[in-house]
Amino acid sequence: MMLLKLSILIPFWGLAGLIDHRAAPGNVLLSSAVGAQRQALQDANNSLMSTRNYLIQTKKEEADYVNERNQLDVLTEQLQNLTSAIAMTAGNINDMVKATGQLKENAIRMVQLGNKMYNDATIASGDAFFRDEFVNPILDLCSLVVIEFNAAPKIETILDELKQAYGNAPIPQPINQKFEDIRARIKRFLPKQLPSL
Repeated sequence: MMLLKLSILIPFWGLAGLIDHRAAPGNVLLSSAVGAQRQALQDANNSLMSTRNYLIQTKKEEADYVNERNQLDVLTEQLQNLTSAIAMTAGNINDMVKATGQLKENAIRMVQLGNKMYNDATIASGDAFFRDEFVNPILDLCSLVVIEFNAAPKIETILDELKQAYGNAPIPQPINQKFEDIRARIKRFLPKQLPSL
């Protein structure tokens, strides 16, 4: 009988050798629960890392968006400034077109006055000198000239010479009025006279 007992113990003992002797019987059940918790902890850690990476990416995209928005604001402001400059330039061009049209009309009028003066001089060449007929077209020419700092002293000289042509004789009112109108236009362009001591 002893032999039978021994033969039964041997297979049991062989199986017992396969079992981890350091583990208590309750540890076998806890081992699977601990493994599940470790896996859950690892999954949570992976999820946390994924969320952290997503948050970093989102912050980077937000910074890129803010940078692009700032660039767009700068471009919008520059575009508004450019639009204002274009509008001002268009206004200046319109003013220059009007001024050019006025200059063209004045040039045509000057040619017509020059032709009239030539014809009057030709007609009067055999007759007495007609002072008013000669002075009046010159005054008309002076009134058509664009007044500026270089032209004003020359026009003043012309006016003085024409007035001297009358000497002590009275100047007719329409011609005198032209003298005064032209002198008023050139006055602000003439150099300032220093008071005499």
